[in-house]
Amino acid sequence: MPIIHIPYIKSNNRILQLMLISFFTIGTIGFLYPATKQILITLIPYVLLGNFILVALFDSSQNTKKQLLVYAIIFLLGLGIEIIGVNTSIIFGTYWYGKALGIQVVNTPLLIGLNWLFLVYSTRLLFQSFTIHPYLKIIGASGSMLLYDFLLEQSAHKMDMWYWHNNTIPIQNYIAWFIISVCMHTIVNYTQITISNSIAKTIVYIQFVFFIILFIGLS
Repeated sequence: MPIIHIPYIKSNNRILQLMLISFFTIGTIGFLYPATKQILITLIPYVLLGNFILVALFDSSQNTKKQLLVYAIIFLLGLGIEIIGVNTSIIFGTYWYGKALGIQVVNTPLLIGLNWLFLVYSTRLLFQSFTIHPYLKIIGASGSMLLYDFLLEQSAHKMDMWYWHNNTIPIQNYIAWFIISVCMHTIVNYTQITISNSIAKTIVYIQFVFFIILFIGLS
């Protein structure tokens, strides 16, 4: 008998939201204290994977073959770009990954592909209901991804995620992030993907707040 009955939790999103907020609050406090920081770093890949699984469980989109194909393309595109980027330095600049993101292929964590997919998925969800021109939705969603990356970059090296040459984040990184985000969202928009999910927004909001607090607390 499962400990968590998914249909019950799905019908009581408030409970799950409070659980997630509590979990990330404890994690945020833990990251700010040296005594617990290293332990939490080892949990990063499991937390990221857990977030992705939650998003998948609460997805209520049609999930047609076309939609699943688009998700696969975004994942592979994100992973492929990161593989090229970390091994050549021609896309984002010179950087390398630490051990916090788990299993790596060609010096690149597999979770990075899932992270690109999660961000495209959740930011598409944030902007798809806006009554604005589709191009503005693409720009808005891509801008949100850029802001997310900016906040994450400030603490990534302190969480053993990745490191920049001379500990300097090049402007090239942010330009590339925005261009890639626009391309990915253009694919999603062109294929007219409609996303329905009752928990994805909560997770991405919590992550934004988490990285803002770490940005301030670890600087």
